[in-house]
Amino acid sequence: MSQRYPTWLIYGDKKLGKTTLASGAPGACVIDGEGGAGGSESGAKPTLIKVNDKTDRTMPKSWVEFVAMLTKIEKDGALPNKGRTLIIDGAGRLINELGIEHVLATDTKRDGTPFSATSDEFCEPVKRLLGYVRIVLRKLENINEFASIIIVAHEGVVTEKNPELPGDKNQ
Repeated sequence: MSQRYPTWLIYGDKKLGKTTLASGAPGACVIDGEGGAGGSESGAKPTLIKVNDKTDRTMPKSWVEFVAMLTKIEKDGALPNKGRTLIIDGAGRLINELGIEHVLATDTKRDGTPFSATSDEFCEPVKRLLGYVRIVLRKLENINEFASIIIVAHEGVVTEKNPELPGDKNQ
């Protein structure tokens, strides 16, 4: 078994300083899942990882872009600017929003019809999302051979009601 670097999860309510804390890690490089990791009150300025070489955009707009960012890091065997710590900021948005959008847009039922967020069969898309998350976890395992990893996620109560989900209440 090869050496692994430390891996952390920083989880808490919004605006408590989770990203600021993570940005203080040595050689911090950020996949900015929410568009707000550009700097902090503490002065820490992590390297923001670009979605690809053709854009200056640092926030992935799709699951495919997020996975492509990880794939490039994995393939390069290094973080940008000789970084030592990969920070994935906004993990909830990346998985809950982009991952589910990807499954609903690309996967189909056995009969070839698309899944729906209002269907009683919604468990199947969630199972498929777990398969996509496993791919991300494998990539992170490979990246962890040359970099520390910090995953930043927000706790919180969903205050919006999703009209597409039957019986959805404020969760």
